[in-house]
Amino acid sequence: MRLVQPLWPDTSVYLLHTRTWLETGNRYSDSHDSKGPLLIWLSAPVVRLVGAGAPAAGLLRGFAALVTAGVIWTLLRRRAPAGRSPWLPAALVVVLPVAPSLWGDSLRPENYATALAAVVLLLGHRGTRGAFCAAGALTAATFFLKSVLILPPALILTGLLVHRTWTHRRIPWADAGAMAGGALLAVGLILGALAATDSLPDWWRQTVTWPAEYRQAAPSPAPAATTGLTARALALYKATDDPHRPWLMPLKIPATLIRSGMAPLFLLALVMIWRTVGRWSALHALIGCWILGELFKLGLEYRRWMYPAAGLIPPLLLWIGLAPTGPRRVRWLPELTMLVVLPMLVGLLAHAGTLARARLTGAPLGPYEELAGQLRDIYRPGETLLVLDNNYALHLLLPAPPPPPVLSLHAAMVNPAERGALQRTIQASPPDWLVGRELAYTAIHLDDPASPTVKVIERVGELCLSGPYPLVVTNGSAWARHRAPP
Repeated sequence: MRLVQPLWPDTSVYLLHTRTWLETGNRYSDSHDSKGPLLIWLSAPVVRLVGAGAPAAGLLRGFAALVTAGVIWTLLRRRAPAGRSPWLPAALVVVLPVAPSLWGDSLRPENYATALAAVVLLLGHRGTRGAFCAAGALTAATFFLKSVLILPPALILTGLLVHRTWTHRRIPWADAGAMAGGALLAVGLILGALAATDSLPDWWRQTVTWPAEYRQAAPSPAPAATTGLTARALALYKATDDPHRPWLMPLKIPATLIRSGMAPLFLLALVMIWRTVGRWSALHALIGCWILGELFKLGLEYRRWMYPAAGLIPPLLLWIGLAPTGPRRVRWLPELTMLVVLPMLVGLLAHAGTLARARLTGAPLGPYEELAGQLRDIYRPGETLLVLDNNYALHLLLPAPPPPPVLSLHAAMVNPAERGALQRTIQASPPDWLVGRELAYTAIHLDDPASPTVKVIERVGELCLSGPYPLVVTNGSAWARHRAPP
């Protein structure tokens, strides 16, 4: 199923940046995005092997899921009560994150971060200095996927140090030093690679200062409605996106668990945690820190997305799988687990059926897949595209050259100097094709397609383009316009 997913917006952006990096060797000089370099570096081998398309995204998501499942299987095989199979939790770790309720159809840095957190847990459980050094290196590396993703592995290592301090009645300085040494080594290698082959200032700008700027500049949600409990609750939930009211962000956690379908699994894990109070081992403490880190990450997420909740699946299933035998309902844990995840599995099967039917009949999934088929016979290799939307799959499907570094989606989010550079780039080298949808997410708009000359102006923080771009192809949703010769 992972191999036949369409190229959704996030996937298209990350694969496009990976392809650009493979072609030029520069991530931050030649493309503009808030994610760290590790996302591109981990994706690059598969993209080079099979190309920047849906199969590459599926293979990468599948590989990350298998790494996570392998850790869960290994720990349960070693530590689960006798007679309890590790196969069901491991299989669910692979399957559940693809559920539509979790928006599991895109390649994201969270896919890699979950696998890294699982490996950090395994290394921490091993308990050797070498393992601690490797765990520190992987934890630091996670920061270079997306900064907030460092929370789960960092809390795992913090919990490990606290537990060892409590157990041995002294601070384990040597263990902490091994972790810190591994972390410093990873940071040094990554920053050194960026300095040697790319641009450290551009990396810092795009991954640290730029996200802070556009989040603080985000408009506050509308005030809560004055009538109706449901309206008030909805307005309060929407207000959790407001960076100026961070105290509302924890409300995202229960709301996201409910909306994503994760609440039943979370409640079952809470029951198992409560029933095993007083019998927690060091491994239980580390898993608890992993769960806590995932919850913190979920609360700190900038938007009300569903996919961050998928990171809770492995630690929750691991804790449930380690629950000791005893009462009948604990002996029935596999059946209980299947029962609580059944709604997600039903949605997953229905989605898989839709994908399979579309792929077997050759029906395009999404307007840009259809548009790519319509353009394939008339598009000339090397012609440039400017996509006025948040999905850049057409660059990969045709394929077409990369767009300017700042994507149309981000044109209103960058600073005036960066937006001015984009404006001058489009004005100096007008694209051969304009592509978009009727309802698009973009900060570059087509003003006058009948204008005899190309002109790009800024209006209220967005760019407006006019020029001779007659309509060539449309499929009722997406359209393509080609620049007429002078």
